[in-house]
Amino acid sequence: MKYTVPAPGSDWDEELINFALTFGGYDYAGVHDGPDPFQIEAEYRRAFDEHGELPEDLDLLRFILFIICRNDYGGGGYGFSHGELQEGGYIYAVLEGINRLSGGSVEDGPGERRLNRAETL
Repeated sequence: MKYTVPAPGSDWDEELINFALTFGGYDYAGVHDGPDPFQIEAEYRRAFDEHGELPEDLDLLRFILFIICRNDYGGGGYGFSHGELQEGGYIYAVLEGINRLSGGSVEDGPGERRLNRAETL
């Protein structure tokens, strides 16, 4: 199934959350035998905060968005600054990368691909 990627700057609402959940982030990270997915996302957030860098990998960016969503849900909702949704913010940049790398739409993911531990920071 194809999904339209929400535009960077979208509100943290049902459309964006539902899109984030189209990616099987726990399966991708190999949660039962791999590294902690929340720690991996935290490392990418730190790299973005310090250097403005995000990976140039569609699956990895979708994984990051998935974990942001799960982290927000686990924290009771809105566990991040709303500035992160604006231009220059972390979530904005993740969505911008997903849009750029996907051409604006994605399939269910990640298929059989799994996070390579070497891909983590």
